Amino acid sequence: MREGIEVRFQRLSYAVSKGYKRMTQQRTTKANCFFNSPREYSSLVPHAAWAIPGLIGFVIAISLPSLAKAQDELRPFLETYCAECHEGWEAERQLDVVALALPNSDAESLRVWSMIFHRVADHQMPPTDADQPEELELQSFLNQLSQRLAVVESEVRQSNGRSGVRRLSRVEYEASLRDLLHLPNIELAGILPSDGLEYGLAKSARALETSHVQMAKIMEATDKALRAAIAPTKLKPAVEVRRVTCREMNLMKVQFQQTKAVAMVGNQRDETFMISDGNFEKRQPGWVCDPPPHFDGALTLMYRAERINGLAPSHSGYYRLRARAFGMNWDRGELFPGKRNEALRLYAESRLVTTFDVPPNEPTTREAIVWLNAGERFEYAAASLEHKDLNIGSPFYKHDLITGPALVLQWFEIEGPLHDQWPPASHTTLFGNLPLQAVAVKAKLQPIDEFDPQDELLASFQQSVAENSNAQKSPTRKPKRSDKEDVPPVPFPKFALNARHFPKDMARSEKNAT
Repeated sequence: MREGIEVRFQRLSYAVSKGYKRMTQQRTTKANCFFNSPREYSSLVPHAAWAIPGLIGFVIAISLPSLAKAQDELRPFLETYCAECHEGWEAERQLDVVALALPNSDAESLRVWSMIFHRVADHQMPPTDADQPEELELQSFLNQLSQRLAVVESEVRQSNGRSGVRRLSRVEYEASLRDLLHLPNIELAGILPSDGLEYGLAKSARALETSHVQMAKIMEATDKALRAAIAPTKLKPAVEVRRVTCREMNLMKVQFQQTKAVAMVGNQRDETFMISDGNFEKRQPGWVCDPPPHFDGALTLMYRAERINGLAPSHSGYYRLRARAFGMNWDRGELFPGKRNEALRLYAESRLVTTFDVPPNEPTTREAIVWLNAGERFEYAAASLEHKDLNIGSPFYKHDLITGPALVLQWFEIEGPLHDQWPPASHTTLFGNLPLQAVAVKAKLQPIDEFDPQDELLASFQQSVAENSNAQKSPTRKPKRSDKEDVPPVPFPKFALNARHFPKDMARSEKNAT
């Protein structure tokens, strides 16, 4: 019964609006004459006759639910001002307003009707070259549509919540595994495919699709997290202290030779420090010589990140990270006391670990407790300095041209891993209180050497090829000598620093050896 009344009321209201529109279009300026002719008046009588039951229907609709009110305003408005372009299978943007259902709890319906509301409210629709609704008619349509959308959205929120059901984004999945497995800085987001975007956001249910590729990568990331969570050894790893001074930093030798760093003794420049560039054509390497007093610091004016060898941790866990440095001022080759604090950043595999606030003039040790993954290599960057890259001795950056703040580095140190318990919390999360047991590793079976006649034939063939190639060589051509025969060994000074003085990353060297 109610549905029949709603349909009838929709037809009545549509007839009233159509008759009203035709009446307003046929007005004239003649005094005391509303129509041009009796014929025009008689053509509008059927529409005027519909007006009285239409008004009665309006009174009846007051007691009907909001759906009837929405039908009263929405359908006639859309059919009058929008159906000319948006009707049928040729509708623009495939939007058929005549066949469009009223706003309901469906997500697509809400999206389409919200778009219609905003386009009409912003006066983008109807277009400027089409018939425009009266302001009262426009506001009535917008009010009815906004009320209907508010009711539907409220119903959707009550039944489904404010957002739709969706999977986790790759950042959220990484954060979830970090929290669940107590692995604060495990890197997993790079394994997962990039998430889709909707309105610039990667947390929309419509943008977060799920495919077989996504599931395969999720399993791969989960496998990596589970392997990292398991305790690697039965016994608790011993706490180690590793310190790398500026004398032991491999890249410092290169920076000294390229005049990108200055050797320091305390807060003074090391005047006895010597540099040899070598000879590239003769394949003679250069060297840096450090007679007493030996330098204990390296001054840099660059904020570019540089590698620190020798600090790679052997186990994942929390470490106490320390650095000793201080700030100075460099003015055309001369040193002056610093006037401000400098920022020293430390990275582990391009991941920012911590930032130290370094005071000027006096060597100061800064400390932070951070999580490090096994095998990560360190980099430092004087983030507050002004120059990204420079050669102090180059024609473009001479001593008498460089002016600005500088940072003097003395040493870096890590202490750890600092485990409060063993097995770690990540392991107990998976296995509870089950005891750890050492797993016996089976020895690799050595292959049995057996005589193979093909090996003898291959060796004979290779020998004959070598003899023929030697016989075909021109007798006038001078045989090429190796570098060791061509260039005599270069004698290093007594206090020269070479590659043997610089440590390698222990974790990576042991891994390569195995």
